[in-house]
Amino acid sequence: MKTFRINIYEAGFYFLVALATGIFLVLPVTLDTWRTILATVSIFFVLVYFMTHKKKQKCNNKYLLFYISFLVLTVGFETARAVSSYEYSVYELFYSLREYIWILLVIPLFLMFKHKGDFKSILRNIINITLVSLFIRFVTWVVYSFTGITLFSNVLYEYGISWGRNGTARIDATPLIGVVIVSLYYFYIETKNKKYLIKLLFVFFYLLVVTQTRTLLISSLFCCAIMIFFQKRKPNVRFVFQVLALTIVVGAILLGAFDKLLDYLGLSSGVIGLDYRYFEFNYYLGLLGEGNWKLGLGILTTINPASNSFIFGNLDTKMYLDDLGFLGCFVQFGLLSILMYGLLYFYMFKVMRKCFKVHQDNYGLLMMGLLSYIFMISIPLNLFGIQRSFSLPIILAVTGYIESLCKVGLKK
Repeated sequence: MKTFRINIYEAGFYFLVALATGIFLVLPVTLDTWRTILATVSIFFVLVYFMTHKKKQKCNNKYLLFYISFLVLTVGFETARAVSSYEYSVYELFYSLREYIWILLVIPLFLMFKHKGDFKSILRNIINITLVSLFIRFVTWVVYSFTGITLFSNVLYEYGISWGRNGTARIDATPLIGVVIVSLYYFYIETKNKKYLIKLLFVFFYLLVVTQTRTLLISSLFCCAIMIFFQKRKPNVRFVFQVLALTIVVGAILLGAFDKLLDYLGLSSGVIGLDYRYFEFNYYLGLLGEGNWKLGLGILTTINPASNSFIFGNLDTKMYLDDLGFLGCFVQFGLLSILMYGLLYFYMFKVMRKCFKVHQDNYGLLMMGLLSYIFMISIPLNLFGIQRSFSLPIILAVTGYIESLCKVGLKK
């Protein structure tokens, strides 16, 4: 009965992953509605899990409990300020909290890892679900790009608008793309099975051709490069490899590759996209005057008129807090956002160091890849925003479980 019960919860979590990665966008229901459903089901999932496991399983990871408690108190505090300032209705309040509700899934997932005695099989299934979503998106993009036929309108117009670049359509890569990329390379290192490399190449091809988000592609390449650079090899081979890699990087910079990279990222002068980012940056910084930078403006949502007026300003254009990375979080949480990011980075770095200290090098590379990814992606995208926050419970649960393995010196 116990095994059957845990299988049900595991299947329930996979259903949540399918919701988060947009598989159900093939149905005539919008992304916004699915996100609300995801938040509702997540609350139900967490409550039922704790009610049925409170005597059998306890989370003994003190730092994980501390960090989640800190997030709950911080979000609760900023929510109370927002309700007072913008007079949210019950639905507006729930709507604004959706991306933070998902993070609570970390404790049930961590306990599932403990019960199973392994995190890899669950992580593989998360990867496979995400790849199914990417394949659906890829087919939708190919059919539309070459025939003009819209196969799944809610996939193609995921955000309710036509999203394109250089005359071609673009489709986003799901909130779990970073977890998938790092994990695929980790499993390749672990098993030497080339199927993981093939899947990884497909994901990079998707980012390059379909999503076309330059900062996301560069961040993903960077975290894989870091893992490759520090991958365990024989001492003499490792030294030669690292010297060769550094020589290639320095040579590329001297030959002008850095300038070409800036052009590709849209960071050279006169780029409209960059000018617009400066406009957003200056606008939101202006909101933090008169002491607002200390505690932020509170949690904002577009469906409340008072809150919406802060997000969009004069309403002549549409701006997105999630597109401003850490600043998007800082606008809402003020100085508390530094702790939200800083405590997460610190915990992952601590576990990464512990892995290498006890010679769990592959776990250390996995942690290094995840840490470098979330650090890089936090520059252009808000890690706690609605487009990326579902990755946090998975990253935190994996980090917590790997820490427990390193404590007892196990190799799984």
